[in-house]
Amino acid sequence: MSRVISWYIHLLKTHPIKTNLCTASLLMVGGDFMAQEIERYHLEDEFTLHEHDLDGVPERRRIHMHPYWGFVNKGNTSLEDDNGDGSAISTTCTDTNNPLVVAVDRIVGSIRQSIERNDWIRTTSMGLWSVLFYTPAYMALYAAFDRVFKARTPLAVGARVAGALVYSIPVNALFFVYGTSVHHTMEWYGLWDSLLADAEEEADWTMNTSSDNDGDDADATADQKTGRNFFLPLPERPPPYDVEMMLSKARLKIETELISTVTNSAKMWIPINIVNFAVVPNHLRPFGLLFFSVFWNCYLSLVQHRDVPLPQDVIGS
Repeated sequence: MSRVISWYIHLLKTHPIKTNLCTASLLMVGGDFMAQEIERYHLEDEFTLHEHDLDGVPERRRIHMHPYWGFVNKGNTSLEDDNGDGSAISTTCTDTNNPLVVAVDRIVGSIRQSIERNDWIRTTSMGLWSVLFYTPAYMALYAAFDRVFKARTPLAVGARVAGALVYSIPVNALFFVYGTSVHHTMEWYGLWDSLLADAEEEADWTMNTSSDNDGDDADATADQKTGRNFFLPLPERPPPYDVEMMLSKARLKIETELISTVTNSAKMWIPINIVNFAVVPNHLRPFGLLFFSVFWNCYLSLVQHRDVPLPQDVIGS
């Protein structure tokens, strides 16, 4: 274990950017994976301290934030198997008399099932946020701190902690804009894909209908049944991308989640940052945040993919 830690510290010193970006992507993927498992057990409100925010809010009065893509995970994603007997994890081992073998097999089966039903488009979008925006932003912030605050005086540590807290406000706001825009884009793509599928299905049906008839009577019958021309063209262009609606969703998401997210960020990261800035060497700071980052990434994923209640003036009761 000590060799692994020494090797990682060496990478942080020699290749800080690559090492931090790779680490951040793995941590975000792990955090989102944890978040999706928590959501399957309907425990996300307890983890995000939003136990009663959506109580009594009907589905039609919400902006739905997950899944990212309705065509992902078409199989069974429930906690029970297809037989409905409650045994969610199947076992393939033959030595059922050995409890250790059975336990290991069930653990492997549980991991395999979680991987198969995971929404990887959502996970990928979270990983891209971490690699392209979040991690570079905080690496730049820490580099600026190191240039401005040379000594580790109480005043310098306090300034670093306060600066990191203030910095988290626009970063978290951008995170909600990013997550909401990606979700809106996937909804738009899903609509486009469904239009193509409907057009192809109707074209196939029309051609099959016409093959059972002869001559002009067959063409007339097909036209009459479908209400369209015999040769049904596929949609030439995707439906319009509603930027205004995307921005409205992002604004509503920020208004709903930003204050509580920044508040919980302060509760978690202020004590951690005090220790991190006051004690930990510069090149080891990312390493010291690894453990806590997994849980914070899990929290961010849960918050981003919570439904948002619509304002009272948007839809009638």
